[in-house]
Amino acid sequence: MKYKLSEVAQIAEIIGAVAIVLSLVFVGAQLQKNTSATKSASAIAAANSMSQWYSNLGSSEQNSNLFRNFMANPSSMSEEQRFQVIMNFHGVMLILQNNFYLTNEGTLDAEMKDSISESIVVIKDFPGWKLYWKTRRALFLSGFQEYVDKLIKAERSVSSEIYKEVEITK
Repeated sequence: MKYKLSEVAQIAEIIGAVAIVLSLVFVGAQLQKNTSATKSASAIAAANSMSQWYSNLGSSEQNSNLFRNFMANPSSMSEEQRFQVIMNFHGVMLILQNNFYLTNEGTLDAEMKDSISESIVVIKDFPGWKLYWKTRRALFLSGFQEYVDKLIKAERSVSSEIYKEVEITK
């Protein structure tokens, strides 16, 4: 059977079109797997960052006591002690802001961000938090400021017993 050159060209075009469609399906599947892997890695990194911050704070009696006293009564502390806590506190707030940013770009699941950020609801009524947010709020992205402000206005309460003021050991 003899084919004309135009018939062969049409068959080649059809085969080429099918190959392109199959390639796009493959690329789409790979992109979906890559997106899922990226989101998983972001969730792990977010949880690890917070875990590391809490571990560092909790593994030092001095730092733990400073933080608790700052939350309960920052005016009872020396200027140096307040500075130490504010810098430490700012570190965790930068982690929360990063989680907020990653969620907005679609890399971190919103539920993960909200779960981690719920820690703000726990401390929102403490004098130390109020002092911190009043003095450092402007250093954050405006969208994150609005997000935190909504958390502060939340009408739910979460146990905050661990933030009782303690006597600092010297």
